[in-house]
Amino acid sequence: MAATIKHFPGLGAAGANEDTDLVPVTINLPLETLRTVDLAPCPAGINAGARMVLSSSWAVYPALDPGRPAGLSKPWIQGELRNRLRFRGVTITDALEAGALGPFGSTANRAVLGADAGQDLLLFSARSVSQGIEGRQGIARALGRGRLDRATFLDAVRRVMDLRADLAARPAGPLPAP
Repeated sequence: MAATIKHFPGLGAAGANEDTDLVPVTINLPLETLRTVDLAPCPAGINAGARMVLSSSWAVYPALDPGRPAGLSKPWIQGELRNRLRFRGVTITDALEAGALGPFGSTANRAVLGADAGQDLLLFSARSVSQGIEGRQGIARALGRGRLDRATFLDAVRRVMDLRADLAARPAGPLPAP
């Protein structure tokens, strides 16, 4: 098990009837509000040793990137999470079949956009192996054509492999008491 921060950068400002699994959601808050309210738990989680961050359920935060949901956004994943907050662990998308991602094309295209934004792991959860295969094929094509940076991709692979090795090295046993 790896402690995971979710949903980066936060969904607290979304309305009760706004579900990015179904439709696009835009959270129009100033960047300073997002940083002091919605993102406030993230630095504490990072400092406490969280190993993974699961990105937003596909909300768009125009204060930093008006064109893409946070999970497909370089300004959010590479800029805010990796550079400003200095997170060095593994990033993972939320489910790539979400309704909010309709404007971003096929599963393969969504996978490429996620990887290009800086996501290390891509979540395919439509209960169809074909979705994962399509995403993998899209990533392979994008790497072959130079659309994805090979060094960045290999950094993502290294982070995932390091996490796997660390988790495998831990002794199995009961969880510590709270």
